[in-house]
Amino acid sequence: MFRFTQFKHFMLLCLICCCFACGKTKTNLTIPEDKLVKILADAHIIESALQTNYKGLKDSMTIVYYQQLYDIHGTTEEEFRLNLRTLESNAKLMSDIYAKVMDELSKMEADHK
Repeated sequence: MFRFTQFKHFMLLCLICCCFACGKTKTNLTIPEDKLVKILADAHIIESALQTNYKGLKDSMTIVYYQQLYDIHGTTEEEFRLNLRTLESNAKLMSDIYAKVMDELSKMEADHK
């Protein structure tokens, strides 16, 4: 299952790859971009929620939260990871998607104030 520390390390790796990517053109996402933006925004919220849990509880809650994420969005862990690898291989696409994720999170925050 996709664990918090794995997610942090993977996202750091993705950002590093963005900085050093050499213009690869692989853009075949298996999840539509607008849906992927919502999934990634929800994943950021999950990671934020997990920050308040104790270590033992955090591990089990990570599994539960991510399974709920996949169920809600009608995807699987494998498909999610495949799309993250696709983003990792294309710095421009990752930058565009994450700009939209940040916009989505800002909208969510404004809606809840």
